[in-house]
Amino acid sequence: MKADQHLILTGFMGSGKSSVGRELGIMLQRPFIDLDKYIEKQTGLTIAEIFEHQGETSFRRLEQQALKTVLAYPPMVLATGGGTIINEDNRRLIQNRGYIVFLDASQDTIMKRTGASHSRPLLLTGDKTVSNRFRQQKIKDLLNARRPFYEICHLKILTDNMSVNQVSRRILQQLPSAPD
Repeated sequence: MKADQHLILTGFMGSGKSSVGRELGIMLQRPFIDLDKYIEKQTGLTIAEIFEHQGETSFRRLEQQALKTVLAYPPMVLATGGGTIINEDNRRLIQNRGYIVFLDASQDTIMKRTGASHSRPLLLTGDKTVSNRFRQQKIKDLLNARRPFYEICHLKILTDNMSVNQVSRRILQQLPSAPD
């Protein structure tokens, strides 16, 4: 990884991007930004509120603008949202500015990690309830649709049955050294 590159974490919700990103920021002595938290801070709204009041299309526009902004910062560790990579312009930005690590997780692991969360708008039914059958099908569908985009990465780490520290250490071990 080049010294001027961002370390960018991508993957599905519940794959560990935020937790691992925070840890990697400390280990690499780089700033850490969680793109969703950045958007929440900029707008004063939670991601769920943005989805509810403005819709996914508006959220994706905010997400793209936030991505452009943070990628202009000095090198950092960046945890993207689970759907950031589905936009072609976002993919191009990420590929041009960073070393991309795909944190992969099985559908079962994602189900366990996301639990009955009400903060993940794409896993809620129309009446804002959390049905296990609905969540399982939604995770399967979204994961299948997004996986080809996640796979466009420099490094892939399967996070099932691994702690945040284990995942972070594995990434550090597998990062290529910057050429002298």
